[in-house]
Amino acid sequence: MRDELQPVIAALKRGDKRRAQALLRPLLKTPTADTLYYASQVCKPAVAEDYLLAALEHDPQHRKAQARLARLRREAAQAVPEFITSAPMGDVLPPPDLLVAQKPLPAVPLGLTEADLPPLKSVRRGRPRSGLTQLGCGAALLL
Repeated sequence: MRDELQPVIAALKRGDKRRAQALLRPLLKTPTADTLYYASQVCKPAVAEDYLLAALEHDPQHRKAQARLARLRREAAQAVPEFITSAPMGDVLPPPDLLVAQKPLPAVPLGLTEADLPPLKSVRRGRPRSGLTQLGCGAALLL
């Protein structure tokens, strides 16, 4: 482990995430698996997963990153959706995609062309002008 990470580790042990973030910023210019792992500890879980995946790209055998990623994914699978915990029941409706079961899309027969499909919008055709309309337009031109 590099000596530059010692202050970051100390800040994390004290619970000072802001200080750890400030110390990590310059280290992330040349990221290593360890710096990315410690960066995952000072951010939100959604972003932490990205940092952990990047750490595993640098070192696929990084055990701490593997364990933390597994723990984050396990916690995300068990988490209660936020809309349930953030408001009293009945005040907020859940997102529609949670209420409606996902149905598979109907199969589209192959071999259909655009000509086989009905038009999306009907085309209005102009009305034929009556004799009185033509006479009125002609008279307006003469005046």
